[in-house]
Amino acid sequence: MEIRLGSEEYVCNSEKASARKASEVHISFNGSYHGFYTISNQYREGIEQVLELLNQEFNLYLLSGDNDSEKEQLAAWFQPEHILFNQKPGDKADFIRSLQEEGHTILMTGDGLNDAGALMQSDVALTLANKVYHFSPASDAVLEADQFPKLARFINYTSTSLKIVKIAFLISFLYNIVGISFAITGNLSPIVAAILMPVSSVSVVAFATFVTRASGRFKGQKQT
Repeated sequence: MEIRLGSEEYVCNSEKASARKASEVHISFNGSYHGFYTISNQYREGIEQVLELLNQEFNLYLLSGDNDSEKEQLAAWFQPEHILFNQKPGDKADFIRSLQEEGHTILMTGDGLNDAGALMQSDVALTLANKVYHFSPASDAVLEADQFPKLARFINYTSTSLKIVKIAFLISFLYNIVGISFAITGNLSPIVAAILMPVSSVSVVAFATFVTRASGRFKGQKQT
């Protein structure tokens, strides 16, 4: 018995689907069409706040394999021309590639296997998973679905983390410049140099750890 379960185009072998107002899953047995299920869409908790924060700094696009039944609802968060429906996995990857060719850096977020191609094509791939071990191998990072309301803060915090890393490198560089200058003039004994070398590494690591944690607490309190 041949069972087909999926979109109307796939189940009915039609090139153009009829107008729909909800997500539909069609079914047929041995070429005989038997109807469809209607599935209502539910958005993740905190999506409004997340998109509001991200819209302040980034251009957001929505690539969906569903029909446009939720277009009016989503228009409150995305620009109309940035919402694309009925997107197949290849279409998503091609769209990201077109943005990259225009010089954009892309972070792709998805939670399904049909997002794998787009995740691989993007510069940074972030998968949402209901369980930490359920993720796409194309992802650079995995975020537990329960933590989705913090997504905007996590992304914003990456710029702070990068600044901390650069400052740590600068401190290490200056520390070594000062140490080398003393060593060249002969004012630094081998014993002192042997002590200062590990101290420099420990101090840089301690600085990065302390500032990272302090900054994380500050930003968490500020945006909660």
